[in-house]
Amino acid sequence: MAKVVGSNDASNPGVEATLDIEYITATAPGVPTWFYSTKGLHQGQEPFVDWAQAMNNASLVPFVVSVSYGDPENTVTLDYAQRLDTEFQKLALRGVSVLYASGDDGVGCHKSSCVNEPNWPASSPYVTAVGGFVYSKGKDPEGDSISSGGFSTFYSRPSYQTAAVQAYLSGGNLPPRNQYNATGRAIPDVSSYSENVIIVGGGSAQPVAGTSCAAPVFSGVISLVNDALLQKGKKSLGFLNPALYGFGASNPDVFIDITKGNNAQGCCKGFNAAKGWDPITGWGGPNFPNLLAAFSQLQD
Repeated sequence: MAKVVGSNDASNPGVEATLDIEYITATAPGVPTWFYSTKGLHQGQEPFVDWAQAMNNASLVPFVVSVSYGDPENTVTLDYAQRLDTEFQKLALRGVSVLYASGDDGVGCHKSSCVNEPNWPASSPYVTAVGGFVYSKGKDPEGDSISSGGFSTFYSRPSYQTAAVQAYLSGGNLPPRNQYNATGRAIPDVSSYSENVIIVGGGSAQPVAGTSCAAPVFSGVISLVNDALLQKGKKSLGFLNPALYGFGASNPDVFIDITKGNNAQGCCKGFNAAKGWDPITGWGGPNFPNLLAAFSQLQD
């Protein structure tokens, strides 16, 4: 660990923090890793704006940020969400890539209305949302049923998503139209492993699961891409989504496409995984050599 910012009780490590640290450093060994901790609450939820402002007020920040926390969109105000978006855009201008776990409640379902409830800040169009998939030996990877995906009620669909999302929505076999906002920002963007992930905590190995596992793994891969580019005198990647969706359209081999799985929850019908982008695994997992080559070509 290169640096700790904020409070830290080394004698009482949390499972979430342990997971993030262990899998970022395991995926990207040798890449300096910082741990940020921000106290307090806002509207009963994580103080994301305080954290993001603190980062933007610092003279030096990491090139990749992985966050495994989130809340349903309807638990914060739109004004507050948009205030955080401003900080995300500032980070992007500084060459920082921000990745969020998409959540672990599948399609997200309001128990009484059977309407989807997407997770935020993963739903922000200025971050990369990471969903999850399951891999079993001898079988094709499959979208994790808990992988949160669907459409934002806060944000309209950004232009970089238009072609991919329209292609998915035109494929049929969708949940009822009144269950989700088909014109909203779609999540997730990509995915990684989210089940049967082993961490060491309190001196013993224990299994954990969720997109909280997927986000640090994908973030570690992005850190490796950055490392290779920076060693060649190139720039850090910054905001990833326009490039990722461009690759999905023109160079899909940069991803491990997941075409099986469904994220139904409660009384809400789930979305199916499909060829290309889908609202359970996004474009799929990272194919590191091809992803590095594609990002390198962008800067040639």
